Amino acid sequence: MEEIVKKPSKAGAVFKGLLLIAIYVIVISIPQMLVMAPMVAKAGMESNGDLNKYTEILMNEMTVNNELVTLSTVIGTIVAVLIMVLWYYFGVYKKAVKAGTYVSVMPKMKDAKSIAFLMTGTIAAYSLAYIIIHLLHVLMPTVVAAFTASMGNVLGGIPVIGYIISLVLAPIGEEVCLRGIFFVRARKSFGLVGCIILSGIFFGLYHMNPVQGLYAIPIGMFFGYVAYKYQSVIPCIFCHFLNNLIAKLSPIFKFEEYVFVPVISFIVFGMLAVLIGMQVSFIRKQLEE
Repeated sequence: MEEIVKKPSKAGAVFKGLLLIAIYVIVISIPQMLVMAPMVAKAGMESNGDLNKYTEILMNEMTVNNELVTLSTVIGTIVAVLIMVLWYYFGVYKKAVKAGTYVSVMPKMKDAKSIAFLMTGTIAAYSLAYIIIHLLHVLMPTVVAAFTASMGNVLGGIPVIGYIISLVLAPIGEEVCLRGIFFVRARKSFGLVGCIILSGIFFGLYHMNPVQGLYAIPIGMFFGYVAYKYQSVIPCIFCHFLNNLIAKLSPIFKFEEYVFVPVISFIVFGMLAVLIGMQVSFIRKQLEE
């Protein structure tokens, strides 16, 4: 009689994802909290319970001490990335090698069509995210302005460090966490659709604010599709790096000024991603099967 193999618990997979996010965020936040504690205390004492005044004082303090805030952010991020990379290496990679189930993704990454699919898909996802940002500017202008100012204080104190966090540390750490460690469990518990949805939701939750949380969802969903199809975190890191690089270069393409730019970009690159994806050998084979 054939033995019935049960899928791992869906609730267990969700819990693991939430736990990973909590660990990652807490580790990053500890140095930030140590640095910002005096600023928060000063704002609390001088605001006399006025929330608007409290926010204004705190933002001013962060602006004055933005280099210190940026340094605390990079220290926490480096530690968080190291934890996730080591967890992935010993908890996922080494186990797969020992079990004989590890398969290198490099043959798939060397395919020109595959690279083109990853690039066009990332641009399409980024464009959709920017459409959401334009809507948020209309619906919640004050919230978006506050978010922009806070991000400038966190990453703008030392520009070089801001680039290192955005283009190196964030793509590696976040992808190893959400599309690496978590996806090993999620792939066994959920199908393709479930993994994509969870990837988007968790990527939004990780950013811990309504602005990034909303526009990160479509990007996270695309990264989830890539992680599921390629069964590797490497192409996700590549896509994440490309996404953040586009974000740094977006003023050149007037993404902030004209809503029609991301709309046209989403339509064009979205269609290209679908057409190219259908030509990628292993994706086409999966579709045929």
